[in-house]
Formats: sequence, structure tokens, C-alpha cells
Amino acid sequence: MIDNIEIYLCYENLNIYEVFTKLKNSGLYSELEFINHILSKRDISSDDYILNNKTIDCIDSIKTLDVQDKNNIKGFLSMLGKSDLNGQILNCRTYKEFFKRKLDDVEQSEKSKCKSTYTLISGLGIISIIVVI
Repeated sequence: MIDNIEIYLCYENLNIYEVFTKLKNSGLYSELEFINHILSKRDISSDDYILNNKTIDCIDSIKTLDVQDKNNIKGFLSMLGKSDLNGQILNCRTYKEFFKRKLDDVEQSEKSKCKSTYTLISGLGIISIIVVI
């Protein structure tokens, strides 16, 4: 999502609501309810119109993310539409790098767990064979 936001800002020069409209219309982010919420609760008169209390509640209700990820999403959204184009692009790149590092850590952890599980199952299999013999 952050990659697409960066592309829309850089190359299509869209405003923030046009970006979220394109994200919604792509159909790729249907699990991220806060996108629909941002578009339906548009209030330009507010200084914090992208990240309001209802959007925060919507993000907090996502059960598949941990607290740190939710806070990072809120931090990312809080900076959109509040600075010049270069500042918004820098915000996208910063959070994109953070989430890539998080993904790498999770993948590494999963590989470690898989190796441990394989070792444990192999060991139990060998013990079972020894007991049978």
C-alpha cells in the first residue's frame, strides 16, 4: 500500500483523497477497512482530517496487527497531506523501510521456527524407531 501511495504521489501528482480513492478502487486493500473509513468520513475542515478518532478506532480494531504495527500505520497516516510533496514521499519511504525490516524479521523468525519443528519431529521419529526396534 505504501509503495502505491508513493507512486501516486510521485508520478501522478494526486491529492491524498484521490490516492485513497485509487487504493480503494484497485480492490487490493479490501481488508484494510480504514481506507473506506477515510473516504467516507472526509472532513477537510479538520486539521487532522486523514487520521481522526474514528479512523484510529478502525485501525485499533484490526486483530491481525500488533500494537506496534497499528501505531506505525497511525504515524504514517498522520503525516499524509500535512506537508509538501517531498515530505510526504519521504514519509512513505521511511515507513516502507520500517515495514520491510519488520517483514524480514518475521520471515527470519518463521524460518527458525520451521527448522526447530523439523528437528523436533525428526528426533521424535528416530526415538520412535529405536523404541520399536
